[in-house]
Amino acid sequence: MDNRMTPAAGRRYKAFISYRHRPLDSEYAGKLHKRIERYEVPKDLRKDEEKKQKKLGLVFRDLEELPIADDLDENIRIALDNSEYLIVICSPDTPGSVWVQREIEYFLKHHERKNVLACLVAGTPEESFPPQLTQIRDESGNLVDTVEPLAANIVADTAQKRNRLFRTESLRLLASLIGCPYDALYRREQRYRTQRMVTAFAVLAAVAAAFIGLLLNRNARIRDQLMETKRNESEMLAYISQIDMQNGNYRGALEDALNALPGRDPGRPYVASAEEALVNALYLYRHGLNMRYIQSFDQDTQISTLALSPDQSVLATGDAYGKINLYDMASGKLLWSAQHTKEPKSLTFLGEDRLLVRTSGYDHVCLSTEDGAALWHNQEAVIVEVSSETGRCLCTAYASDGRYPFWVIDAATGEKVLDYGPFDHKYTMPKEAAFSPDGKNVAILFPYAEEKRADLWVFGLPGAGGQNSAGGAETTGGQDAEEGASTAGGQNSAGGTETAGAQTAAQGRLIDEGLCFYNTTTDYTLRFGRSGDLALAACGDQEILRGQEGWDTPFLKLYEAEQDWNCRFRTGLDFGTSLRAVQGLVDTSDYMDYMEFGSEGIAMASKTRLVMADPATGAIRFSKDLPDFVTGGHMYENDDMCLALANGLVTWCSSVNGTLGYDVTAGFFKCDFAVDAADSGGGHFTDGITAVVSWGEKRRVTCIGLCGEEGLTPFPFADAVPEGARIHYSPSGKILASVQSDYDNGIYRIALLDPSGSEAPKVMEGEDRYLLNNEQAHIFVTESGKVIMGGKVYDPAEGTETLLTPGLGEITSAFWMTDASCKRAGNAGILTASVDRDAEGNYVLLLWEDGVQTASKTLPLQPGQSGDDRKFDYCGCCAVSGKAAVVCAQEEYEGPKKFAVYLIGEDRWVDAAFLEPERDEVLALGEEHEWLAVQRASGELSIVDVSGGGSGAGVVGSGGADAGAGSGDGAADAGSDVGGASEILTMEAGIPGESVTKMIFADRDQYLLVLTKAGELAVFDTKDGKMLHRSSYSGSNIRFDADARYDVYILPEKQRMLVICDDTTYTEPFCISIDLASFEGNGLYHSVSGYLPLAEQLVSDTYTEELGLYPLYSIEQMQQMAEEQLESKGQSP
Repeated sequence: MDNRMTPAAGRRYKAFISYRHRPLDSEYAGKLHKRIERYEVPKDLRKDEEKKQKKLGLVFRDLEELPIADDLDENIRIALDNSEYLIVICSPDTPGSVWVQREIEYFLKHHERKNVLACLVAGTPEESFPPQLTQIRDESGNLVDTVEPLAANIVADTAQKRNRLFRTESLRLLASLIGCPYDALYRREQRYRTQRMVTAFAVLAAVAAAFIGLLLNRNARIRDQLMETKRNESEMLAYISQIDMQNGNYRGALEDALNALPGRDPGRPYVASAEEALVNALYLYRHGLNMRYIQSFDQDTQISTLALSPDQSVLATGDAYGKINLYDMASGKLLWSAQHTKEPKSLTFLGEDRLLVRTSGYDHVCLSTEDGAALWHNQEAVIVEVSSETGRCLCTAYASDGRYPFWVIDAATGEKVLDYGPFDHKYTMPKEAAFSPDGKNVAILFPYAEEKRADLWVFGLPGAGGQNSAGGAETTGGQDAEEGASTAGGQNSAGGTETAGAQTAAQGRLIDEGLCFYNTTTDYTLRFGRSGDLALAACGDQEILRGQEGWDTPFLKLYEAEQDWNCRFRTGLDFGTSLRAVQGLVDTSDYMDYMEFGSEGIAMASKTRLVMADPATGAIRFSKDLPDFVTGGHMYENDDMCLALANGLVTWCSSVNGTLGYDVTAGFFKCDFAVDAADSGGGHFTDGITAVVSWGEKRRVTCIGLCGEEGLTPFPFADAVPEGARIHYSPSGKILASVQSDYDNGIYRIALLDPSGSEAPKVMEGEDRYLLNNEQAHIFVTESGKVIMGGKVYDPAEGTETLLTPGLGEITSAFWMTDASCKRAGNAGILTASVDRDAEGNYVLLLWEDGVQTASKTLPLQPGQSGDDRKFDYCGCCAVSGKAAVVCAQEEYEGPKKFAVYLIGEDRWVDAAFLEPERDEVLALGEEHEWLAVQRASGELSIVDVSGGGSGAGVVGSGGADAGAGSGDGAADAGSDVGGASEILTMEAGIPGESVTKMIFADRDQYLLVLTKAGELAVFDTKDGKMLHRSSYSGSNIRFDADARYDVYILPEKQRMLVICDDTTYTEPFCISIDLASFEGNGLYHSVSGYLPLAEQLVSDTYTEELGLYPLYSIEQMQQMAEEQLESKGQSP
């Protein structure tokens, strides 16, 4: 049988599928062939209404592998000539196919590149795309540019996942073949599937209910079927509730969630997703409840920029095709649409009645907000910068003589108000500019690219009393650089010469010259502060710039307006090494994504790092790694920031230490979001509303506003808790302590708090520069009101601090601190452990309970060297519980590790050879049993019983301090002849062992919790090792750090497990709720730092500046609240 397709003369094909004849490639080439030819184009998207053509047309696919030859055969050439599109099936095998490469080359000679599409079935684009797909070469074969073709990505680890992706990703190719936006097809597909599922479940439920109603009392099996049907129906209602929430139908979201729970239908089973949907709809238990949807605006095209009017009454959006839409914020109604010739770079409201549409080229227009009519149109200038405060625009244009003119126009009228004329011939077009908030000055960076340098100038604006205070004339004329005075100041480390006050021209002042500038590889950002000072930040592609003259690292410089623009400081910046994006040979991830100059700080974000600098000294206040790069932001009066991240998070960021909070994507906001940052901070964020653009399944602008707090009870004496303090709890929760470390001043502040409010706070403070915030995970409060922190016990009631002394003479380390602490099971007290050396130089394990020393045990591990300097490079207690303590030692940094396990109750050491040396931080010690949870070299998670059967063979000096147990090798040998350990259980596979950062035993060792750096949480049953629960929070601004503080509460009466994480180094605290019956997650509560078991209340975090208590509602209480809310409001909440 001949498998070759022979194209008929004159036959036209919609697409030609090019692929290598490998099993996976051939499989999806065939599926795509059928998908295209069988797809029925929606009626409103058909281009030829006269023919009423329902199908796209024929597809050519060669079914036989072609033999090696020098050229394509005639049939292939005819088919390529007669095909409108070429679709290349790509896998790691594809670049090795000569025929695929020739088919691409031939097609590109006769068609446009935009008609070449790709479908990635395996591998990555870098290894699977043939070079002809991504490289543009000239006639000589030289690489001119790189491109990325439109591609459907169906790469997955299983065939089932790959087929599921194919159903949606193939729509991208179909949209290109039809000539419509991908979103238009995707929305139809989603609506069709949702309607189909809802209809199917409704029909199934109705049929099942009718049938079961007749037989309910006769057949128990049918009753089980009814419950299963209702369970499925509840799951679907919970899903629809989330969809309603995303679509702004909040009343519908509440109704669906209530209908999915047993309250309205007592016979309906409980499902955790329904409770989570109800929690989301009510905005409970997190500061996300302060945020509410105001309005959603759907568009059929991709949104590229947006702006809110100053009074927040209207919203303007611009798409990639130049369409400008204006919406009413109250109703969501489209007021008007206007078509512009180019895609807008930014939109700026000029007062309430005018909207400036700015492009990246020579085409700008000012529209009336009343009807969208053009008030003025400018096609002769490039607008470099716009000041929304003053309504001024800085413009320039190309000049044939190489002297670029620049001028200022009134953006409201388009009229020129100041003409600086042609500037120095050595300069090229200005690349960066900034207007001061008071409208007095404009700063401009002029590059002279031939010399790889740039100069920074400041110009005054007429009538504003700025730098050019005498210059109110319409034209000031130009001045070459040689006309100025000689420069002053030395060569700075960035390659620039600071010339403040030394060179003054009629049109402005040169304040810094000779700055390193390498065309597209350097990125400069200018921002004026509220004080009028000017900040300049420089970054760029470090791989290209490293070693270039005048460049060492990214930097920040600040120029003082009141000091003749003298440079106050230059500070080096470090944005890390992560790679985000590459354009050609330039790493664009090194560019500045966000910068704002506040009252007390200068915030800068590049790659995935946020840096805050002190404008007074240039000192870096904090450097914060973020979950993703910043796409937009706004700084408030107190310098706190609202940031939008590329992974969809909209988060508030503390200006004090960079702590993140207010995660609006958690729970109810589950879709992909990004904020356009074409004009960072220019109207996208205001003090009342945040505008978010969704690039997910809908082209949507969602506006989120702030509303009042619901259910928050002010904490008694909350004013005694300073901003930025962390809250810690005694084991029973009867006593709380706030602890704040003022590192800059070397001062700590502790306040003992009574949650009931019956006793006034007890406050103490003192000097201690070494109590850093990252030690907060090791701070504990005793039932007697003492605070154990580092190596000291603080008693606020008495105002005293006591060193946890070993009792063995002078402490050997200058700033000695304890290694590990824990709460003993049953609220029995706080156990603290550390390792120090005794008078003979032996290493000893020290134990304290509630600050009182209880044991001093000589380690079986001692250094192998001899002499007075024999010591470990590191030796410490890496974990402790009421049952055991684990000690780790290294003789050399990064050398082999030695372990020892001390059984506290049996007073003996156990051989610890079973521990994996490189994973000693991933350990959990049992509360009730002498168990250790460890990770094997294979990645398996195991539980080891270290009791050794309870034999006394391994006792080392039981009953004594063992101060004279020997030294050197003799002591080590004596300690290693001990009882063994046995592995009793291996956890069910599923969690990658290498990603585990923390393990915790809970509920008297009934459960083992495993947390990963990727934001995954798993709960295992320690009886059989089965995984009871697994959830991922990587998209919710959450990761689990090994040094964070974790508390696990089991609430049988509420059928909940609460997992609370207080991670001071990454984000605000949060609480995860898990249903104990189904072990499904039913809540994620942000800004929750603790739980008070006696009061049944959650404690809010202090970084919100309001310490408060939230009641932990039962599901019955939440249903009642929802019913009351629906009844009282009668409309969407």
